Amino acid sequence: MKTAKNKLITYLFYPYQSVDGWKAISWGLGIQLLATILAYFMSGRFDGFLDYHLVDDATLYQTAFDQLINVSTMLLVFGATIALISRGRNRGSDLIGLLLIARAPVVVLPLLNIGDFFRQLTPRLLADEMALSKLPSPAESFILLLFSLLALSIFVWWLVMLFQVYRLLLHKTGFGYTLLFLGLVVLAEYISKSLILLLNV
Repeated sequence: MKTAKNKLITYLFYPYQSVDGWKAISWGLGIQLLATILAYFMSGRFDGFLDYHLVDDATLYQTAFDQLINVSTMLLVFGATIALISRGRNRGSDLIGLLLIARAPVVVLPLLNIGDFFRQLTPRLLADEMALSKLPSPAESFILLLFSLLALSIFVWWLVMLFQVYRLLLHKTGFGYTLLFLGLVVLAEYISKSLILLLNV
């Protein structure tokens, strides 16, 4: 019998065990839409497959376009590779839906900037010349370190979920396929970042 704690762990780290097909697609798209709206209101942009940056100003169109490129790149790079290697053993709805679900953790990233504290603090840290009085206090430095660790943890969380889905849909295991996964991550980052910079949205 599953306890509430076990159910929470399943939904947070193994959601593909509970949802698939069109349900996964609708959940995945809904979560990415929510991530886009939160990023817009929290002054952030998902400006790359592996990127999330706080910015001074970004339109809703820019934030949505970032997500469109990132999601499309993920589906193209990982979806095409998985479909080719698995030789059609997955339903198309499962392939798309589970990849979208794997990216769900990024919805947490914008919430780290509630109150706009970190966006306002960043320019002070990057200034060429900074008065001693404007240096971050020990408390601010600790909070900034905590923010960085949380952001890193979220990225690791979503990459682990992506790898789990990749391995599940691939129907194959082995060191070579792990290296392939890493190569696909790098390729997706390169393509998404290049498209965003090229289109200059």
